[in-house]
Amino acid sequence: MPKALNETLEHLGVEYLDLYLMHWPVSDDGHAKSIDYLDTWAAMASLPKSLVRNIGISNFSPAQITALIAAHPLSKPYANPPQPLLSFPSSLPRALRR
Repeated sequence: MPKALNETLEHLGVEYLDLYLMHWPVSDDGHAKSIDYLDTWAAMASLPKSLVRNIGISNFSPAQITALIAAHPLSKPYANPPQPLLSFPSSLPRALRR
C-alpha cells in the first residue's frame, strides 16, 4: 500500500491526500488471486496521517460497510460516495441528463 500511495502522490504532484478512497470492495485484477477488502482497509488505515488525512470507501453495500466497521471499529470510513448508474439516465442529476 505505501508503494501505491507514493505513486499516487507523485502522479498528482502533491505532498498529501485529503481523501484516499477504496473505490470498489472486490478484486478484479485479472488473476485468480482474490484481495480481501478488509485487508486493504487495514493497510489504508495504517498509512501515515502526514500523507493521507482521511480514508474512505465507494460503492460498498450496507452489509460490506457493517463488516468493515465491525472488523476495524477505530478506523471508520470518512466517505462512501455512490457510483451513478449511467445506464439509467433518470438516476443522473438533471444537469447531466442533457
